[in-house]
Amino acid sequence: MRYRIQKLAVCFGMGVLLACGVTAGAADLMDGFVRTSDGQGNYVIDFAEVQVTLPESWQGKYGIHLTESSAMFYHISSMKAANLEGYTSAGHMFTINFSENYDFMSYYPSYSIVGGTEEGVYYLTFPTDVQGFGDEESLQEWRELCDDMDFVKEHIVLTKGQSDGAADTGEDAGEPVKAAVQLYEGDYRESAVFWDGVLEEYYTLSISEVTDTSFEFTIWKVNGATGDAQTVFMPNTAYFENGGKTAAFYGQEYTLKFYFPDDHNALPAVTDIVVTGFAPVEGKTMVNNGVPGHEFS
Repeated sequence: MRYRIQKLAVCFGMGVLLACGVTAGAADLMDGFVRTSDGQGNYVIDFAEVQVTLPESWQGKYGIHLTESSAMFYHISSMKAANLEGYTSAGHMFTINFSENYDFMSYYPSYSIVGGTEEGVYYLTFPTDVQGFGDEESLQEWRELCDDMDFVKEHIVLTKGQSDGAADTGEDAGEPVKAAVQLYEGDYRESAVFWDGVLEEYYTLSISEVTDTSFEFTIWKVNGATGDAQTVFMPNTAYFENGGKTAAFYGQEYTLKFYFPDDHNALPAVTDIVVTGFAPVEGKTMVNNGVPGHEFS
């Protein structure tokens, strides 16, 4: 596999500080990587297909550890303090990952999808425990970075491999994209309904009018006690994209992405859908327990 996240120099201590605030210039250190400013003092880091924007206040405080398919951003001071005490890792802020499939949805407890390409999907993972390490000054600096994470997550975007707007719907790009999965009409309910018993409220994704290239969807908020439902996202049409492995709706206010993880080993039959781009259901797994041959109790 070729390197999806292009090589960067890891910024650590007083060594190479390419990603931490040194003016770019040496071509051999910039292979597949460009660091610029957004004109507002923030740093823009361009990987091969993903762009990350970091606040100006992060300069000199973060490092990047690379593997073939990931880039982990970490707090330098916490990592150094942990290393001095014999620990190999600390200060993890977030990691950008690339995967050829959506299996990660089944085992990562905390993730967010950046976007899909023809070859796979980029997603973020986050630590689930406290990563700050060292003295109070180091911990305070780590807390300040944590306070910026909402900004950082909102400014990590896919820059290549995915068209925008109507081009992905097939309306203006020639032949529509045919589904590579078998989507069923009916209700896909929030997974917590099946595992946590009666909920005060939950969300339902209704699928209808499924064709080879598109489907209609509506999102409802349901009163768990009475079953009364309120429409929170009006009926719209989503179109398959990325080789038919995902789908998307491009509206004036919202862009919704539909991903089909194989949580119940049912693919190409779709029993599970993850929707991004609409806060009430962001990252939730919506489950249909009525897919023929794949019912569960």
